Amino acid sequence: MPPSEPPPLNVAAIVDRTQAEGPGHRFALWVQGCPLRCPGCCNPELLAEVRREPMRAEEILRRVMDADVEGVSVLGGEPMEQAEALAPLCEAL
Repeated sequence: MPPSEPPPLNVAAIVDRTQAEGPGHRFALWVQGCPLRCPGCCNPELLAEVRREPMRAEEILRRVMDADVEGVSVLGGEPMEQAEALAPLCEAL
């Protein structure tokens, strides 16, 4: 039986090129949804488990490659809540 395709990432926002989310020029990817509810969360609008923009790793990777950046920052929400969908992107990067 062939392996199943991972689910799409539930993407809340993307900034193709920024210097605000890590060292150098970065591609910033925010995912939607977080069960942790940390006090003082800086992105409370990303906590809800609601559908935003489903995107496949391949689509995001194309954008990263076109962005002329030094790195990628994955933010949230809680990225590890979508580890299965995020893994192919991280492996490709």
